[in-house]
Amino acid sequence: MKNFFQKITNWELWNFYVLYFPISPYWFWNCLKSGSFWYFSSSNPTITFGGFEGEGKKEMYEQLPPHLVPKTIYIMHDLPFEEVLKKVQEAAFTYPFIAKPDVGMKGILFRKIEDEAHLRKSIMSIYRLNISSRI
Repeated sequence: MKNFFQKITNWELWNFYVLYFPISPYWFWNCLKSGSFWYFSSSNPTITFGGFEGEGKKEMYEQLPPHLVPKTIYIMHDLPFEEVLKKVQEAAFTYPFIAKPDVGMKGILFRKIEDEAHLRKSIMSIYRLNISSRI
């Protein structure tokens, strides 16, 4: 019962469609008025779709001052595990660290990597890995 109330009161845990359904009519109305499906993208013109959907962490990190960006490495899904391990060691990461997709939504595929075995398992489930030292 506690879990149920926690999910109901914490909107960040809601399903994407449930969360955005109430604003959909207003969004469509603004699309019609502006003549553009991505009418709001001009609010953040240097980020894909104005930051509404599909922007990567790498894309945003490149626009921030370096001291505000966590130590990060990017790994493609097809990189052999030995190469991944080499990159992690070269970047001087220590366990635990965070791994997440470059483009994600609401914490999907967010992983706290505890050891090498966990890293190997996580690499298989994430397309483009963003490894960060901040926990």
